[in-house]
Amino acid sequence: MFGAVKRTLCEIVLALGLAGCSMVPSQHVPSQQAEQKAESVIKQAIDYFVNKEFAKSQGLLEQRWDHLWRQNIQIRQELQKSNNAAIVPELKLSPSEEALLALTYAMNNHYDKAESRFTSLMTDFKNRPVETIADIENNLHHFFKTAQYQRAENLAASSTLFYPKMNAVVGFLKLGRRDYEGACTYFGRAVPNFEESTVKEYRAAFEKLLIEGCKMQHPDVSEYAKILSEVYRLKGKEPEKSQN
Repeated sequence: MFGAVKRTLCEIVLALGLAGCSMVPSQHVPSQQAEQKAESVIKQAIDYFVNKEFAKSQGLLEQRWDHLWRQNIQIRQELQKSNNAAIVPELKLSPSEEALLALTYAMNNHYDKAESRFTSLMTDFKNRPVETIADIENNLHHFFKTAQYQRAENLAASSTLFYPKMNAVVGFLKLGRRDYEGACTYFGRAVPNFEESTVKEYRAAFEKLLIEGCKMQHPDVSEYAKILSEVYRLKGKEPEKSQN
C-alpha cells in the first residue's frame, strides 16, 4: 500500500509497524569515539549530521549505545562477584543523544527505529522534565540553528498529517529550541490523540517544569505557563468501553 510513497521523514508514520524495512549498514566510525564523554560524542554526531553524513552519525550513536550497554553488564557482574546488593542506575543515552539518534534514524529511512527512540525521548521528558529540557537546551542549541536540523523538523511536522501523535514529538523539539509559540501549537494538536490518562501524566511533567522554572527564575517561565495552559485547555481521549 505504501510502497510507492517517497522515502522521506513524512512517511515515518506510514512505515511504522510495517515489516520489511531494510536496514542500511552504518558507515564505520572509530569505536573509541563512543567511549568519550557524552558532550564529545554529541558534538561529533552533530558534525556528521550537519555534513549530511547521516550513516556516520547513526553509527557513532549506536556504538555509544552499545558501549553503555556493555558497561552496565560489567557493573552488574562486578556487583554480583562482591555480593553487593546495591541498586545502581543504568547508564543510558542522554536526552540529547536520544534526540540525535532518533533524527538520524529518520534521515536514514529507519522509520521504526526512529519512532522507538522518539518514544523513549518523550518518556524521558515525562519522568524527568526539568533535566531532559536542560540537557536538550545545553547540548543542542547550536544544532537547532542548522539547516539540516530545520529540514528534519519540517519533515517531522509534515508527518503529523498521517500520524497525529507525532505532534507531541514536534512540540517537544520546538520546546527544546525555545520556539514556545510553535510548542503550544503542536502540543495542542497532540492532546486529543492521546488517552486522557496519558495526557494527565504529561500535564504533571509540565507542572514540574513550571514550578522548577519559577524556583530557578528561568527567563522563559511565562512561556512554560502558556504551554501548560494549552495542555490543560484540551482533553485527551477516553478509553473505549468494551462491549459485552
